[in-house]
Amino acid sequence: MIPHTMFFTFSHDILATEWLQLDLPHFYANIRHTIDAYRGLWGEPDATVRFLDDDACRAVIERVEPKLVPHFDKETQGMYKADVCRVAALYEEGGYYFDIDIAVIEPLALDADVGFSTAFEPAKINFFQAFLAAAPRHPILKEALPIMLAYYEGTHTLHGDMGTSTLKDAYDAVPKDKRGTIRWLHEGQLKFGEYPELPRQKGTGCCCNYVVHDETDHKPYFWSRIVGSSHC
Repeated sequence: MIPHTMFFTFSHDILATEWLQLDLPHFYANIRHTIDAYRGLWGEPDATVRFLDDDACRAVIERVEPKLVPHFDKETQGMYKADVCRVAALYEEGGYYFDIDIAVIEPLALDADVGFSTAFEPAKINFFQAFLAAAPRHPILKEALPIMLAYYEGTHTLHGDMGTSTLKDAYDAVPKDKRGTIRWLHEGQLKFGEYPELPRQKGTGCCCNYVVHDETDHKPYFWSRIVGSSHC
């Protein structure tokens, strides 16, 4: 079972840092919306929230895979730092990870037997792990840690962005009978007439109207990006 713990990451804790709340109000409001939505879904008003800044990320990576720490420290791209941190944190403790710019449309309820959940990118080659949920010590996350280390050591070739590529490779490396029950979502651009009840976002970036949805039950659960993010 996946614990009802929510994880977010950024260089500094937006929830605890007043100047960040003022400088990044759209992110702060979005994080609060995610927290409220999932606490409401679970009926747990005190469900745990862990906001991992760089220091907290470094600490969890040190506990889970110390060889990744120097690569985390040298990494200049914040999204790659978050890739390493989310895998380490969910491997250690389990829970639900959300990028600060993915917006809840309707919180996703996972059945008790689900041990792993994320979304495929539009091309369905790599994962869109802006939403990622996993049970503690899940074998896919266990496999992802050495694959990320191999990338940083120059012995693993990417076929996309670092986190989306290495997580997909980890999934492929784990035998099917060891993966457990998985709940899949898919990211995609809204088509004309698709989900007509859903008001479109009015940002100026490329990806304002991409959603993370279930192609089976035809239900959107997240906006891929909120207005005010780098892609919307």
